[in-house]
Amino acid sequence: MSGTKRMASPTGSSSESRTLTSKFMNILLAPISSTSKSPQGTFKVHELVVELSQTRSNLNRVRAELQTAIDQQRNMQSQLEIAQRGEDESRTQLQETLVQLAASHDELVTYRRESEQELRALRHEAQESARELQGAREEVEKLRKRTKNRSSNDALIRTKPSNPEMQAHEKEKRGIFTRERRDVRLVPKYRRNNRPFNEPKGLLPRDVVDYVTEEYVQSSGHPSVERLNHAIDAVIRQVQEHAASIVAAQKSTGRIRIEVRPPVSQRAALAFAMSKPGLTDNGRALLLDAALHAVILPQLYDTFFRGEVVPFLTEHTKIMDDVFARIAMKGGTSPHISLATDADYCPGSWATCQRWRSLAVSGFADLPEPPELNAMARALTRDIIGRIAWAYGQPRHVFEQITSLPSTLLRDMDAIVRDAYELSIVMKRDVSSVRLSVYLDDRLNRPFDIRKEQNAWPQMRSQEGDIAVGNYSFGLQRHVEDGGVSFLALPRVVTTALLREVERNAMVV
Repeated sequence: MSGTKRMASPTGSSSESRTLTSKFMNILLAPISSTSKSPQGTFKVHELVVELSQTRSNLNRVRAELQTAIDQQRNMQSQLEIAQRGEDESRTQLQETLVQLAASHDELVTYRRESEQELRALRHEAQESARELQGAREEVEKLRKRTKNRSSNDALIRTKPSNPEMQAHEKEKRGIFTRERRDVRLVPKYRRNNRPFNEPKGLLPRDVVDYVTEEYVQSSGHPSVERLNHAIDAVIRQVQEHAASIVAAQKSTGRIRIEVRPPVSQRAALAFAMSKPGLTDNGRALLLDAALHAVILPQLYDTFFRGEVVPFLTEHTKIMDDVFARIAMKGGTSPHISLATDADYCPGSWATCQRWRSLAVSGFADLPEPPELNAMARALTRDIIGRIAWAYGQPRHVFEQITSLPSTLLRDMDAIVRDAYELSIVMKRDVSSVRLSVYLDDRLNRPFDIRKEQNAWPQMRSQEGDIAVGNYSFGLQRHVEDGGVSFLALPRVVTTALLREVERNAMVV
């Protein structure tokens, strides 16, 4: 063999390998009788060995490629099986979806048939109501003609007064409508039991006009009476801690300055107790806590909860409460509405009054927030800082100019004012089966009545003859149609039990 052979292709590698092997064996088995070796034979053996190694390497590479191809084929087969299973599952899901669509179509057809039947029934009821209403209108027209004839006959007997003031007085005395027209009820005899589709869910089962429950107004809603009381307590606690840290820092730097406070009347029991010598830090904190509650609660009550209708009581909106009271009165002719008793109110007009109240408050709720809310928050902030400065005997600027107390307190009071405004709207607009009202007796130095209020600190036991010297939390009162009044939550008040406790722990001077 002469020259170097080309590398064989993978397809002919087996036959070529066999040929080379036979040649190599022939050379090895040839008789080696001569003592001298031929250089040319040795070179051929070396070439055959090299060629055999290359062929073996090619064979191994071909085997590896073949194994890779087999693995790829297996992977493709596995993927094909997975795709086949996915196709089967999709086909099954499609069949189930078709079955569900067929069932939904049947339900839709049934629902449409029932809706058409209900619509026909409602149209029939509406036609009957229209006929009844037409009959009532005809009756009213007859009564109007009869009243007109009677008025013309009376005019022939007596002369109608020409003084405008006397005419206005006579009109107010008669009321808005004549007696005959008040006796006519323009209400159809039937009443639907089905709730309208556009009415909110979660209403009370006993009355379809309540959009929130009494428990929502009392504790679970946001805002509610309980949450509002808790927010006021939290703000006062934080402002007391902030003020105490300011005073402690002033003492540590030696810049504390005690101002001479003006004399206090004994009728202002809390302020008078804070002005006594020997007061401990704990006693001052308790008295200041009660005094700050006495600053916030009456202002919130007078603004948001004293009125029966408007959520924000001002001089311009008081007329709405007067109108509401006249609607609730029998005939609306009493000149002293504030002195009226439960017997003076017309039971039949309860639903009308409640509905009118709800509609009136809804009108106020649709308006933008009154600008007085911001002014009220600022006024409360100033009053609180002034009361704190007086309690610690410090100038106001100590708490106003060199600390962040005013900004933090203003932010918290603004949130409380807006919560009170929203609570007033919800309580008066969304509950109509009963009449809920926030309760607060702002009279000072009155006897403590255990039936209508609780002691703010029960551990300070009350005694007979204790006096209420301040308010500590709001209560919630419930009025019903028959005139009954009950408490859903009793208000808490500060009594003279606190003054006894502070005086007992005072230091001897």
